[in-house]
Amino acid sequence: MKIGLVTGEYPPMQGGVGAFTQELAKALAAQGHELHIITSRLARPPQERLPASNFWELVARADAWREPIPLGYAQLHPRGRRWRWADVSLVADIAQRYDLDVVNIQYQPAAYNMRSAAVNLLPWRLKGLAKSVVTFHDLRPPFLFPKAGRLREGVVRLMARQADGVIVTNQADGER
Repeated sequence: MKIGLVTGEYPPMQGGVGAFTQELAKALAAQGHELHIITSRLARPPQERLPASNFWELVARADAWREPIPLGYAQLHPRGRRWRWADVSLVADIAQRYDLDVVNIQYQPAAYNMRSAAVNLLPWRLKGLAKSVVTFHDLRPPFLFPKAGRLREGVVRLMARQADGVIVTNQADGER
């Protein structure tokens, strides 16, 4: 099975969700699945971040940055920026390009900048491209804007409703 894992953080970045995603990817790869990890640009390995010495080298390197980095157990796509609409389209493009069967979104709002609801609409955007599963590491809503009130909670519920599957990490979130 071809599986995409979307996470706002991934090693070498700090964060429990990123570390969890790394272990999940290794375990799924050991079972014979093809893995694609779609994450932040900040997760690019240090050897891949070398500055270019001239303009043309920078252009060539920028083109190469669109290609995934092989990790042995997965292909790493460190291309997310601020997790807004362009990044939702990026995930959909990768799902289509690599013909992913399922995309598992590791949802922890702080890892996705917590200021945009775009990532909450990712299951809706993936309809017709790949099945989507959301792993809710917590149910905190994104900030959005002052006085958004119930709208903030609504985008989390919408994400759960639009997904083909939902995983929660604790009983209280499951009951909610």
